[in-house]
Formats: sequence, C-alpha cells, structure tokens
Amino acid sequence: MKALVARTSTVHFSGTRPINASLSLFTLPLQILIRIFALLEGYQIAKCGAVCTYFKHVIESSILLQYFIKLDMFGYTNGSGSLGAPAVAATRLNPLESTSTPGVI
Repeated sequence: MKALVARTSTVHFSGTRPINASLSLFTLPLQILIRIFALLEGYQIAKCGAVCTYFKHVIESSILLQYFIKLDMFGYTNGSGSLGAPAVAATRLNPLESTSTPGVI
C-alpha cells in the first residue's frame, strides 16, 4: 500500500482562525481510527469503506470492524465480554464467516 502523505496548508473558514490542513483523519494512528469506526453500527462501518481506499483498507484489515459488520449483517449484537484483544473478535468472527444465512449460527 502506498504511504499517504498529508499536505500542509492553511484552511480559513469565515470568522475562524486558520486550521492546519495536515491534521486530518489520515494522520491519526491506525488504532485510534479503528476505535472511532468501532463506535458506529456495522452497516455504517461498511459505508465508511466506500469513502476512500484508505478507509476501505483500514476496515478490511481490522478483525474487530469485520466482526461488527458481520454482527449487524446477521442482525446480532455483541454480547457480554470485552473485544479488546483481536483474538477474541477473531474467535467470534469465525462462526459468522462460515454462515451464509443471516440468523443461523
């Protein structure tokens, strides 16, 4: 994947101070961006993947985000327990990926 390089420029909005345009979602650490996406519903996460190729790559490469998308797709919600460890999300994602019919696991 090509490295994204943010351009530094100044953006002015009417009545506000200048904003450094190099500060954007693209400059956030990957784990922070994943946590932001994880606040959304599964279908919303999937829609974010259509915004740009970088978001698509982030979403497709995150087991946690894939888990939330699949849960939403099958009409489920996350049960009790923390998903902080990728292994937990991966363990829960496997049965969903092997199921082709929503609602049947």
